[in-house]
Amino acid sequence: MKSRDFQNYVKKYSTTIEITAGISGIAFLVYTFRKMLFLGETTLRHDHLYWGYPVFQFFADNLINGHFPLWNPFTHSGEPFYPILIHLRLLEPVTLLTIYLGKFFTSDLVTLYNWAHFMQNLVMVL
Repeated sequence: MKSRDFQNYVKKYSTTIEITAGISGIAFLVYTFRKMLFLGETTLRHDHLYWGYPVFQFFADNLINGHFPLWNPFTHSGEPFYPILIHLRLLEPVTLLTIYLGKFFTSDLVTLYNWAHFMQNLVMVL
């Protein structure tokens, strides 16, 4: 009898349960990554430091200053920048929106980089 009551409860409030679980999961992730997302004390490691962040910094800095970078003057005495835009998912709407909105909240590009990757992964999960 008790299992029947539980099943009816879950059916009746299934949407509320899913929304509560989703918000709890996001809150837990934000709390876990608080040093990375809010304080800028840590960042992602390994390949992000060598490949991801320098390209993101160049891209975000140009976008914030009103330029869309198509040429990278820092690598191999200059090379086209557009192939890496797609490879590192810099043209995704989430990344562009994070850069646009993030410039109003922080001038620290490391924190902005962390938020961009956090939001990309969060949208991918949803």
